[in-house]
Amino acid sequence: MKLFYFDEFRLGVLSGENVVDVSSQVRDIPHTGPHALISGLIERLDDHRERLEDAGAGDGGAPISGVRIRPPLPRPINIDCMAT
Repeated sequence: MKLFYFDEFRLGVLSGENVVDVSSQVRDIPHTGPHALISGLIERLDDHRERLEDAGAGDGGAPISGVRIRPPLPRPINIDCMAT
C-alpha cells in the first residue's frame, strides 16, 4: 500500500495508475493539519490498515497524471544534511 498526499493535501492510496482519496477513512485521527495527520496515521496504522487497503482495492480514483503529488511531511521538524 502506497500512501501519499495529493492536490490540497488529500490523503491518497495508489491503486495501479489511479489515486484513491482515503481522507474520509482517517477522519477519526485527531490532527491540526497534514503534518499531524500523517504522524497520527503512523501511530495508528494497525487500526486503519484494513480500511485503507479496502478503499484502495476498489475501482475508481483519479489518474495519477491528473493530480499534484505533495510532500509526505509538509512541515518537517528537522532537515539534516552533510557535506562530503
